Amino acid sequence: MGCAGILLSYVLAYLLPWDVATAVSAAPFVPLVLLMLLVPESPYWLVRKKRIDAAERSLRVLLGRSADVTKELDAIRSTTTLKQSKVKNQLQELRRGRNIRPVVLILALFVLRELGGKAPVYNYTVYMFRSAGVELDAFYCTVFVGLTRFGATLVSAFILDYLGRKPVLVTSATISALMLAAAGATVYLEVEGASWVPLAAMLVYVGAYAIGLGPILWAYLGELLPTPVRSMAASIITFFHFSSSFGVNYMFLEVVATFGLGRTLMVFGSVNLVIAIVVFCFIPETKGRSLQDMEKAFVANGRKEGKDNPIFEADEQPPHTDPLSQTQSDSHEATTASCASSVSSNGPCTPSNSRTGPCTPPGTRTLPCIPLDTHDARCAPRSTNGSEFRAGDKLSSRSSSNASSSSASFTEATIPAFIQPEEPTLQITYL
Repeated sequence: MGCAGILLSYVLAYLLPWDVATAVSAAPFVPLVLLMLLVPESPYWLVRKKRIDAAERSLRVLLGRSADVTKELDAIRSTTTLKQSKVKNQLQELRRGRNIRPVVLILALFVLRELGGKAPVYNYTVYMFRSAGVELDAFYCTVFVGLTRFGATLVSAFILDYLGRKPVLVTSATISALMLAAAGATVYLEVEGASWVPLAAMLVYVGAYAIGLGPILWAYLGELLPTPVRSMAASIITFFHFSSSFGVNYMFLEVVATFGLGRTLMVFGSVNLVIAIVVFCFIPETKGRSLQDMEKAFVANGRKEGKDNPIFEADEQPPHTDPLSQTQSDSHEATTASCASSVSSNGPCTPSNSRTGPCTPPGTRTLPCIPLDTHDARCAPRSTNGSEFRAGDKLSSRSSSNASSSSASFTEATIPAFIQPEEPTLQITYL
């Protein structure tokens, strides 16, 4: 509807004197105020005020009477607190990295968009076409600009949810940069017989802007700003957006008088190219993502925020399992379960080793020790007084015989197959 209003203002400026056109343009503000009374209150604001029933009614108006709003309401309540309505608490939340990152990024995009020449193109259309030497009537060309913007906005409404915000925004900024650079180069070089190039380039720029740069940044205010700082962040961004727009409009004529229209347009084109780079590198895709997902997107490392953010991975790869370690784990679990079953009849179970050793209940005969590796401390030989030796300790001469007799019980047949070393084999391949 905003593009329709701009188109109407261009038509009025073409047909009526400027004072009459200005008075007629003020008339739509009356129905605008009346229609605002029908807009439901924000569910997030109502939840902060503990008006849960009113928040549910607001969601039903926004999502439809037949929609199930329970899940959405629970998600809002899980991310909303009463402290978020206080300015002091929002300032504290704004200092957190996960909250300040999206605010700074969106603020930078809004300011860069104004520095990219959006406001002068729409507000100084007649002046620019006359300065560029376009042969058609300048007011007539502005009507073409309004029609192009209106049609491109309709196209944007149909393709954004299909293609996604990020690719459309990157493409829009890139095309805008190329068109402004082409128009500026043509004016700067004063190419003869190419008066149609600035007009065609400007029409393409307006169409590309209306598809991506125009609507998507405003959509990012609701899709990327974190809930704890949304109201304050939106106010800050809006303030700097209109302040930069005012500054660019105010300085445009002086800049053109100093550097010329051609150079100014080329500078506008370079700024739009910077927008494309920033979006490609740092802004995540918001298509199909909930507000809670987007808040998590800026918790990870900043280098992963732009694309392939790991929090958006739906499927996780199963961990790699070593067959040998799995077999040992199963054997240990089976031994522990067997020990636990004998606790009731033999007393408490005490493991002989805290690392991997099986536990032996009192009153039962100890089974032969089966080493799991060469450094298994559970199978260290015992001294004559019954105390255990640690793996690697030196044996006295008195206990050497006990060690040799104890080791004799560990024959190759008692060692599990998965522990026995494999003999090297020689394989001969005949060609």
